Amino acid sequence: MITDAQAISQCIEVGCRRVANLLNSPGRNSYPVGQADLTSTSATACAFWRNKLNKPMCRKTTTDLVFDGEELIRRLEGFAKHVCGERPLTLRTARLALPPPEKPLRPSEVAALRAKLGVTQAVFAALLNVPKPTAISWESGARKPSGAALKLLRLATRHPELLAV
Repeated sequence: MITDAQAISQCIEVGCRRVANLLNSPGRNSYPVGQADLTSTSATACAFWRNKLNKPMCRKTTTDLVFDGEELIRRLEGFAKHVCGERPLTLRTARLALPPPEKPLRPSEVAALRAKLGVTQAVFAALLNVPKPTAISWESGARKPSGAALKLLRLATRHPELLAV
């Protein structure tokens, strides 16, 4: 357990230097690695973690602060790999705001879209790249479009020129 703020600050500096060294790896643009010359990305990470000193990563009790320097360095290196394009951004590494799910289409809306495009059921199915019986069942209400088909139909409803022939 490290309780001394200077020791924590030194640990952060080590992590930031490792990030800068990763950014300086062969085939990448060169960045100075001096104390005052960190890359903007690693400098931002340093500032972020310095601000986090007042907020512990994990609390065992209300008075003990547990600081894991290796965990901090591991996370900074992961951040550097993402910045360099070596690791993709996933839902596990970041919180992204995803669009809300599409509301289901009524059969009349599917038929109205086809009529708006002025095409037959066969041509409509071909434009959507679905079998003709599927498009017919959407219009009759026997089946409901879902997933990518629903998204495509919603886009086509908003922007019919996407499917115009």
